[in-house]
Amino acid sequence: NPVVAVSSERRRLSGKRIWEVPAHGKVSINLKNRAHRTNHLPHYGITCKSGQNESDVFLNLFLDAVKSRALHSDTGFSAALSGGLDSSAVVLACKALELPVCAAITVVSPENSDDSRFANLIAEYAKLSSHSTIIVGMEEMIDAAPQILDHLDHPYKLLTPLKWRASVRNWFVAKHSPTRVILCGEGADEMIEGYPPHTLRL
Repeated sequence: NPVVAVSSERRRLSGKRIWEVPAHGKVSINLKNRAHRTNHLPHYGITCKSGQNESDVFLNLFLDAVKSRALHSDTGFSAALSGGLDSSAVVLACKALELPVCAAITVVSPENSDDSRFANLIAEYAKLSSHSTIIVGMEEMIDAAPQILDHLDHPYKLLTPLKWRASVRNWFVAKHSPTRVILCGEGADEMIEGYPPHTLRL
């Protein structure tokens, strides 16, 4: 009988036939002949019917998204708090929804005081009793680099400075998190205002 394996990490799969599920998509596999078909699902979008205000619709969608992911674990969840707009919005959504954050973790480099300062302000405002700041120096980052790269499924040549910075931060947040589920603001820059262009230096 044909065997079909599904994994969130490409490196966990072996064999020549590996199909990646695209964003907003699904892959259907015929177990008899192993033929597969990829379908793209409609993109989720904000629809303002019955005179609803766009900001109200977005707020409800955002709160629902945070709640559904926070309740995905029966052992609690942590939050990656970078001090940026997106992770701060997630933490403040948890406050509004009265969802208890087991731990809020901020990962910064020794010279990056702004991230730490803004993260502390948000943690204080949200009344997070379990906020910790992890300072990661260059030596520790270099030591962890092989493991971080090993867990990235996309080709390293596509690894931009911004993606590398996020990968390092996520690695150390996961390392210090007491929970398996971690909420963060990854990928939301285009949704919540975004950031002005900037250059990262490694």
